[in-house]
This record gives sequence, structure tokens and C-alpha cells, in this order.
Amino acid sequence: MKPALLIGLGNTLRGDDGVGIRVAERARTRFPELDVLSVHGLSPELAETVAHYDMLMIVDASMVTDGLRVTDVIPATSGEKIRSHAMSPAGILGLAATLYHRVPRRSVLIEVPAAECDFTDALSPRAAGQIDACLELVGSYLVRS
Repeated sequence: MKPALLIGLGNTLRGDDGVGIRVAERARTRFPELDVLSVHGLSPELAETVAHYDMLMIVDASMVTDGLRVTDVIPATSGEKIRSHAMSPAGILGLAATLYHRVPRRSVLIEVPAAECDFTDALSPRAAGQIDACLELVGSYLVRS
């Protein structure tokens, strides 16, 4: 088993929606022991990848949280439809469990507060101001694993 994977989720051309990608880029250099992926959406192909890790962190923007929010993700049971471009974190884990009989020991979704998702490559001060705190959180999970 590989120790930990961080998936940065989003679109860097849609303002704050790209904050997950920005966190992933910085995590790649700050934590060399961490495997990092940057993706626009959670696709079914990720199920095989995540099945090989002990720890999974998914970082994404959220318009409904005022601060960093961490949610433990458990595999979805049967019933979630497989979509080619937009699966949930629980759906990816459920697919990994079904197809590969293995899921990470711990999986978390880290949501970063977002204010604007307009057509721009710039982050709002709200989202940009949370990147360092998010990286500290990622580091704390690496220490625990």
C-alpha cells in the first residue's frame, strides 16, 4: 500500500473553483512524500488509483462553508450511478470497494470556502487566504498516518 494521496479538484479558469488545484500544486512541493493528482472532476478511473492508498485527501472548493470543513468519506453502497465526469468522493470509494475490494483506511474531503467562480484564473481573497491553513491540515493528516 502507498501511504497517502491528495486529489486537488477543480477548474483554475473558474476563480475559486480552482482552489483545490492550487492546494495540490503547493502540496506537491511542500510534501514530497505525498502523491498528488490534480483533476477537473472525479471520474470512475480514479477508483483503481485510490484503491492503492492508505490515506486519501480530496480538496475542493465550497460555496456553502465559511471556513475549512473536513468530512470523513465512507464508500457509497450500491445505487450511485456511475457518471463519466462527475462522481462523488463516496461514489469513487464505493467503486473501488466493488471492483478492487480495497479502499483507503481513511478518506477525507477538505472543503475550502469559495466566494466567486467566475471566468478568471485569480482566486478571491477568501479562497486564497485559506490555502496555507489547508496545507497545515494536510500536513497534520500526514503525521497521523
